[in-house]
Amino acid sequence: MAAHSEEEPAETTARLRPVPPAPAPSSYGRRVGPRTGPSRTAVVRTALHPQGYVELDHVLYRAVWAEPDRTPPVPGAYVEVTDAREPDSDVLYAFPPAARHHARGTS
Repeated sequence: MAAHSEEEPAETTARLRPVPPAPAPSSYGRRVGPRTGPSRTAVVRTALHPQGYVELDHVLYRAVWAEPDRTPPVPGAYVEVTDAREPDSDVLYAFPPAARHHARGTS
């Protein structure tokens, strides 16, 4: 066989027609019912749409936004997390932060 000495032409990429943005979801997250059991405060580290990561005790955990009728918080916001109800799940449920009635050291 003879060596092919001619260069192959570069492949071109066809320009596609613009795609309209996806419609905003009518709900966010997963409906899991009311909070059960103890909750802990965590910091959102990636968007919860519906799943993302929260930081708890300097460790990242996968979490799902558990209030589908409310817009999920942005990274840096605080959430309350609870363990999932499924025993084999390693995903936490994230809820809006609980209202604090009294600050520590005040009456």
